[in-house]
Amino acid sequence: KCFEKKKAKGKTDFFVGAVLTPGRKGEKMVYRKKLESGAQFFVTQLVYDSEIIKKFLEEIAPEVPVLVGTAPITSFRRIKFLKKLGIAGLSDKIIKELKNARNMNERCIEICSEMYTELKDFATSMGITIGAHIMSINNPEEAGKIIEKIEK
Repeated sequence: KCFEKKKAKGKTDFFVGAVLTPGRKGEKMVYRKKLESGAQFFVTQLVYDSEIIKKFLEEIAPEVPVLVGTAPITSFRRIKFLKKLGIAGLSDKIIKELKNARNMNERCIEICSEMYTELKDFATSMGITIGAHIMSINNPEEAGKIIEKIEK
């Protein structure tokens, strides 16, 4: 009953967004359909590899803002969980880097902040608008460190 279609009474003035999964096959078509359906911005699933997101942004050439999502990875258990979810933005290269790091938390913060720094220049060169969506996933302090680094 709670999922019955009901028309809104009056104008809502919502700013409507949608989710994208960079690196997933067929996502360009998904982007187009969501854009044509009225999406005014997009938020990505978690991304850690700047090459994956740059390739994706080149492919879709976004016409509306895209908030690139990431979150601190603090354990091997979290890596396994994200891989099980099929997070396409977590490449084997990044997993290896995190596993080999002396401190996984610190390395993840560096990877995320480096990615956002790289994406700022990339977005400027492409003439697109991007932003950062940093999810804390029970680690607000670590998420805050990413924000501090990308604000510099």
